[in-house]
Formats: sequence, structure tokens, C-alpha cells
Amino acid sequence: MYKKLRYGLIALLAFVGLTASAQVTFDFEEDYATLFPTVTFDSDGIGAITNDAKSIAIDGYTVTVSAGDDPEKNANCIWNNSPRLRIYSGTITISGSGIETIKFNHGGKFTLATNSKDGELEGNVWTGSANEVVFYIPAEAGSTQLKSIVINGEVGNDDIREVSIAKFLEADDSEDVWYQISGTVTEIKNAKYGNFYLEDNTGSIYVYGLAIEKGGAQNGAIASLGIEKGDILTIIGNRFTHTNTNTGVVTDEMTNAYYVSLEKGQSPEPTIQNITVEDFLAEPVSNDTWYRLIGMVTNLKANDNYGNFDLVDKTGSVYVYGVLSEKGGEKKKFQELVEKYGIENGGYITIIGNRGYYAAKDQIQVANAYFEDYEAGADPETYEVNVAEALDVIDALADNQTTFDYYQVTGYVVDEIDYDNGHEDSFTGTVDLYISDTKGGEAKLFVYHGLGLDNEKFTGDDDLDLFVEGDQVTFLGKLQKYVDKDKNTKLELKDCYLVKASASLEMPASGLATFCSPYPIEIEDQNVYIVTQVGKDKALVQKVEAGIIESGTGLLVEGSGTVNIAYAYGEKGNALSGNMLVGTLKEKDLAKGEAYILKDGAFHLSNAGTFPARKAYLPVDAASGAKLFIDFSGTTAINEVKTQNESSEIYTIGGVRVKNAQQKGVYIINGKKVVK
Repeated sequence: MYKKLRYGLIALLAFVGLTASAQVTFDFEEDYATLFPTVTFDSDGIGAITNDAKSIAIDGYTVTVSAGDDPEKNANCIWNNSPRLRIYSGTITISGSGIETIKFNHGGKFTLATNSKDGELEGNVWTGSANEVVFYIPAEAGSTQLKSIVINGEVGNDDIREVSIAKFLEADDSEDVWYQISGTVTEIKNAKYGNFYLEDNTGSIYVYGLAIEKGGAQNGAIASLGIEKGDILTIIGNRFTHTNTNTGVVTDEMTNAYYVSLEKGQSPEPTIQNITVEDFLAEPVSNDTWYRLIGMVTNLKANDNYGNFDLVDKTGSVYVYGVLSEKGGEKKKFQELVEKYGIENGGYITIIGNRGYYAAKDQIQVANAYFEDYEAGADPETYEVNVAEALDVIDALADNQTTFDYYQVTGYVVDEIDYDNGHEDSFTGTVDLYISDTKGGEAKLFVYHGLGLDNEKFTGDDDLDLFVEGDQVTFLGKLQKYVDKDKNTKLELKDCYLVKASASLEMPASGLATFCSPYPIEIEDQNVYIVTQVGKDKALVQKVEAGIIESGTGLLVEGSGTVNIAYAYGEKGNALSGNMLVGTLKEKDLAKGEAYILKDGAFHLSNAGTFPARKAYLPVDAASGAKLFIDFSGTTAINEVKTQNESSEIYTIGGVRVKNAQQKGVYIINGKKVVK
């Protein structure tokens, strides 16, 4: 009885019109996201006005911002920081009945002007009497940045007409004529801003935005009033025909709508379809059709306010967006579910949601989802594969799907290497490179933002290359088929770090080459020498024992085919006494006769030119001959290098070699698994 009386009084008051002065504020700081419904925002929160943008009406007043003179280069826009509305050229039009004053609250420079003969603009305030005032940016005047516009005007009698939806659809568009319609809510398109369909026995109408009271904010009314599908709703608003500038589709709508009364209806339980990810991706966008999906959780990002992740089954991967909860539960407590069920990457989750679409990223996603069930998954495995095997694994993945398991991939560096050790950003100390199973191979895997040993950032001389083309490297990470918004596909290893790396030397026909490493290296069973003495026509060499050698050491390497020498990142290395070879970490310009360089198995006086990095030469004052033959006759292994204990070859379970196994964990010692 009380409710019916209250609703009746509201409806009665809506028919009573008074003539009074009204003040309306368009607040671009607080309401920017709702004032201009045709403006879309990019990922940086900027909404470019590339077509004339008309605001929603507030008490019969509207603000229209033109696209400007050059919207492709310098568009008028809603900015992502204060002041919000920024006008660089074109016009801004204020419309409504009985406008008396307009005040522009701005930040910085104010350059608006007007040709209106119905009033005067003094400073930032216009005074007069008009139903429409057009302001413009004079040529070369610069921009105007607005925080809000305050309009004072005369409000006359509201002519509210109670009609059926069919009669409403027959009416002409007008912001001065108000209609009251009643019907059943058949579909809620956007609960936040109050967009929905209303139907009676004569037809159906789309309501664009609902306020609790006339002129109120069209934000949150659906939730505040408890409106659901199936409810019988009475509202008042204007007739409006909307044309989508992108598609050309014309929609009959009610705008500037506000609430009158509500009668709760019976909302039927939705039908839920069990579906695979592949079939879900092919379904149309809808907030009314519900699907049950079961799959593995990957890339989980969760806090009290949301739970976003990728859901993967055998048919593909889909992004789950939004706030999840148990059905009927609090929708801002996803973190409680994480703690309650132990939700983590690799577990299997059951969710129910709608098929949504995020235009900014051209991304299909599960929307309005809620939690139903969870089962813990197994721990991830680690597999050792070559590049071809890794590419086969990625080929079987869905677009933008990442493997749950880890893969340790070994290959040769090919093409250009991209790294940055000289700037303070999140990617400092990482490396981007391609690897292949063969040097210069075509089948390539992209290593994305790889880190150094033990998942640490690379450090060192900014001018030295971390890797060079032809190095053999091993990285451990997850495989992913990455597809960008332009549908370009990249097969990559991500979330990865370096396990080991080797300089890969292609030996010439002579079987001898010089080498200088920018990092400490580990000599095992390779034939590596230093030059300890030179004469008139000979260079006496000594073999280097197994051990770790400091960076920058000039060396002579003997072998055939490919000789790999492992980098010993993180080790200090030992100096070799008596070594006459000079290593080059960077390219060096040599004059004619300035040094002895290795060619065809002997040292020759240099010609003028550039000597490459990562090589070694003999200084010219070491001998007097034009050519030095290499003398192996007195070769004995030098012992200045600390020898590695061959009986204590220790690796972590991830394949990283360590000095000892003091901390708790699983280690591989001399080829056997040991638990400490």
C-alpha cells in the first residue's frame, strides 16, 4: 500500500510543471566518461573527437564539440588528465531553451570567441538570452582546456505524455517533449550506465542511459534501483534517433531517461550451455547467453577487485576478464576465492559467463563470469628440446596461448640482437634475440626479454655485446604463440632466463684461430693455448689446463669444424701469467706492420685496416721477423688456472651449474639426482 502510494505521488509530481531558473553543470573532470556517449577511449584513456560529439542532455541542455580542422593530427579530445576537455580548433555549441549565462571553468589559456548577437562574452563568461550559442577557436589562437561548463537558464513547463512504446516510436525526435512509457525489461546491455531494452505489448525500445531522478547521473542507477531482467519499469525520457557513424545502423532510442516506478518480475534462471573454448570463440557477443567453460588457469592476475586470467583447454585459449565470485556472492572478493580454493596457474577452473568483446584490443573474452568449481593441477614439468621441437609445440597452441610447462631450448643466435643495458626501465638487462638449430638457420624461435643466469638481469659494460650471432645459447622458459592486433604471429620463448651460453668458433682449414671473450670462459677438453715466447720466426705456445679464464684474455684455439667454449657468467676467472697475446674486446684500427695477426696457421705482420672484436694478436715488438710459425714442440699445460673438480659436477634441477649444493633443493651431481 505504502509503495503504491509513493510511486503514485512521484508520477503525479512529474506532471506538475513550474517556471523557474535552473543551473546545469557539465563536469568534464568527474563525468567525462559518460557525458559524450559516442566518444571511445584508447588504452591511454584519451578519447579523440574525430566526428562531431554531442553530449547527453542535462535538464534540456547539451554541449556539442566539433571534430576540429584537422582531427587526424590534432583532434579535439577528452584527455586523460586535468583539464579533461581540450579543444584545439573548430567549435563548441551550447544548446537549450532560455540560456542566460554560460561560465567556462578552464585551466591555463582560454581562447574561445563567439559571433553570437544574442549576448556578449567577457573573459570566460557569456551573458545574454538564446537557445543556442556557438563558440569557436580563432585561427592561431591556441587551445582551450575546460574543466566544466556551468549554464544558467529558464526552465518552462514539462509536457509529459504517457504513451505506449509504439506511439513513442511514431513521435518526432525532441529534447523538449517528454514521454512516460512502461514495459518489461528484456535485456540489460550495460548495467553501469543504464542501457537496456524495454518492451510492452506494442513494441520494444532501447533506453540509452537511466538516472534515478531527472538530470541525475546516468551511472549506477540499475544497481541502485535493483533493476533486473523481467522487471516492469516506468520511466520518462525524450525521443532520439541514433545513427552509428561507423556502421550506419540507425537505432530508435529513449534518452535522458529517469526513473518513475518499478514492479519486480520473475527473472528465470538462465540456460547454461557447456561449451569448448573453440566453440565459445565462434559464438556471437551477448549478455543474455550463458556458457560453462572448463580449462586450465594461466597468466593469473588477481586481487580483491578482479580475477583476470587465460583459460586453456584442448581446443584453444580465451581471456577471462572481470570480477569473478561465487554465484550470488560478493563480486569484489576474488582474492578470497584464491585463498579459499588455492587457485593458481596450472589448476583447472569451471566458470560461467557471457561471450564479450573488447574493441580496443580486438579481443574476444569471457565477460560477467562467476566461479563454479576448481581442481588443483599438477606441478609444471621441464622439457629439454631443440628449436624445431619447440616450434612444433608452439604450432599446436591456440593464438596467444602460453604453455603451462617449461622448456629448456638450445640453439644458435641468428639475426640481429636487441638489448639495452643503458637505460632505467623495466627491460634493462634483458635481451631479445632469435635462435635456430643451425647457424644462420631459417626455422627461428624468438627469445623475448630473456634474463641472465639464475633469473637475474644482465650487467656489465654497456658497450660490449651480450651475445654475437653464432653463439650457442640455452634458455629456460615458457613457449607462446603470440598474435598481435594486426594478426602478426610470433613464435616465442617468454618468462625465460639463460641457463648457459657458448662462443661457437668455426675453425678455418688451418685448424687455428684466435679468440678473446668479453666474459669469463670455462675451458674443459678444448685445445686452447697462450703464446709465452717469440723469436725471429717462431711463436712458442703453452696449453691451458681446464678451468675458468678471466674475460679479455687473448687465446689461440686449435680444432676442426665447430669449437664451442662455454661462457662462465657470474665467475671471476683467473689470469694467465706470461701470455703475450693481446685480446680485443672491441674492434681496433691497426696500421701496417703494427702487429702480428694469425693467418693460414701462422702470425703475419698486419696490413692497415680494422682488426675485429673477440680476436687476439701479438704486439710487433715481440719479434723481428715478417712471419712467425707456431711452435708446439715444447708445449706443456700451464697450471696458473684453478682446475675444476671433475668429481663434483653440480647442476640445479633447471640445468644451471653451481659451485656447491649447500642450500636445500634438488641437484644433479655427476649425472645423478640428489635431494639436499
